[in-house]
Amino acid sequence: MRSLRTARKTNRGRTRLAGKDLFDVEGTPDVPGIPNPKQMQNLMQNLLADRFQLKFHNEKRELAVYAITVAAGGPKLTKSTAAPSDPGGFGIQGPNAQGVTVIGRNLTIAGFATWFQASVTDRPVVDQTG
Repeated sequence: MRSLRTARKTNRGRTRLAGKDLFDVEGTPDVPGIPNPKQMQNLMQNLLADRFQLKFHNEKRELAVYAITVAAGGPKLTKSTAAPSDPGGFGIQGPNAQGVTVIGRNLTIAGFATWFQASVTDRPVVDQTG
């Protein structure tokens, strides 16, 4: 990591939130380009350890998860026709008579699992499609 900076935000004209200060956090990764999720996690852990003396540890334990697997009849996905550099995204159609439909465009299964875990579920989502 080349540089890290935290700066206190001012709250002029806003109600103070029960003594909670707001901060901007800026970090520059030590690798070129956009950091991948693992690099971003390391960046944030290093920042929190440096600025707030937080300590991290990893442990393995059994959890209830949602697993994405390939169905017995094979996958029922359509290969994206978009260029790999085109942005991926999600949309939701409905509700209607058929229910709600989630649409993903130009995404990997790992990307879908990450979105699904962050946006929909209350537990980890694991990609077991191989």
